[in-house]
Amino acid sequence: MVKFAPVPIKIMEKKFYIKELLQFLIEKRQNVVLDDGFIFTVQEFKNFIAKNKLPKEMFKQTSFYSIEESLKYLKEMDIRDVSGHIINPPLPLLNYISNKEKTGFKIQNSRTEYLENTINYIEGLLSPNKSITVPNKEVKINEINKTNNITFKLNSGLLTLNKNTGWVKLDKTENELNPKSKEFQVLLKLITSNDGQATYGELLGDDYNIKPNRRLLTFTIRNLKHKLGILPEKNQENENIIHNVSGVGYRLK
Repeated sequence: MVKFAPVPIKIMEKKFYIKELLQFLIEKRQNVVLDDGFIFTVQEFKNFIAKNKLPKEMFKQTSFYSIEESLKYLKEMDIRDVSGHIINPPLPLLNYISNKEKTGFKIQNSRTEYLENTINYIEGLLSPNKSITVPNKEVKINEINKTNNITFKLNSGLLTLNKNTGWVKLDKTENELNPKSKEFQVLLKLITSNDGQATYGELLGDDYNIKPNRRLLTFTIRNLKHKLGILPEKNQENENIIHNVSGVGYRLK
């Protein structure tokens, strides 16, 4: 249990604004597939304020700059113990970028759990006699990761991919894939298909008949095999599990 240090002036100045902004972000987050980022506009937040009948003064003061100030503070916010020392490792919350027109923002790599944790923490700051447990970053991430693991049963064992972090495991071989990489996208498509098979069209989209794209897919599969310990053959850790189906696509088995 952690009792909180004296409330930072910034929180006292913006306590309700920040809480309501977090509630709005959680609401927007509900429509996101997997862990993709999401976009919101200044007007959307003002609509949220009006819909929830929040103070008119809050509506009037809301602008691109007031939102950006709060987002920046949340991004850089330090979590402290009762003695005022920063708790490490810090709990990640969000990253954001603003659009060029200054009409809105994109929240990147934000998880609902982190947003909710931050609301709970701020509420603790606003209640001097209240104590709450500050989640351990490593434990929390491990819990999230487990819920995002997907597994495919193979003839030779199990293939597991974390659809959030890109962590992948084939038998005893573990590695990391960039969730934005082609290798990750191809493997995710194969694992989530009913029979572990995906056509060229499913893997490459409408341009699957273009030779350079087919060639790029070949390189992607080769890179995947390196990550999974299938290649190089001289130091092979696992047998081949990604097979080409001539004229169709690729299949896991």
